[in-house]
Amino acid sequence: MQLRSDKDYIINEESKKLIEENNGSIIDVDLVLSNFSKLKIISVGDYTTEVLKNSGVTPWIEIVDLRTKRGESTYVMIPGSIKVENPPGVISGPLIYEIKKAMERIAHTRIEVNGEEDLAVIPILFYADENTVVVYGVPDVGMAYIRASEDSKKLVEKIFEKMDVRQR
Repeated sequence: MQLRSDKDYIINEESKKLIEENNGSIIDVDLVLSNFSKLKIISVGDYTTEVLKNSGVTPWIEIVDLRTKRGESTYVMIPGSIKVENPPGVISGPLIYEIKKAMERIAHTRIEVNGEEDLAVIPILFYADENTVVVYGVPDVGMAYIRASEDSKKLVEKIFEKMDVRQR
C-alpha cells in the first residue's frame, strides 16, 4: 500500500471502530523512561509532549495542535516548527507528507497542526521502523503507546483501506 499526499483520508464508522478496538497500552512517563530510552520516541498531543519534555524525554518528532481537549489555546507556537492543516476526522495529504519527511530527517522535528492532530498516530505507524514508539494522549485517562511492528503496520493498512478517500 502507498499513502498519497494528494489525497485526504477521512474517518468513517468502519475505520473508527478498528481504531477504537486497537488502542495502545496505557503508560506513564517513568515507564517511557525505563522501557523506551533507546528507541525513537514520537509524541502526539500537546499535554503528552509537555509531560515527556518536562521529564527529560526529547521526542524525535512531536505533533501538536496547540490546544487542549476543550479547544482552549494554551500552548505556544515554537519558531521553526512545520505548520500543516489537518481538519478534525481527517488525515490530510499535507500531514502525511510532513510526517514522511520528518521520518527521513535525523534532527528533531516539531509539526504544529492547524486543526486536529489525534489521527497522526496512524500515518506515523505506517512509516515508522521497529525502533520507534508512539506516545499519545488519551483524554481523561493519560498517555498510551504503540510500538511500531509488522502487526501495527498491518493494522494501519487495514484502517487506511476502510477510510473514505478524497482527492485534494
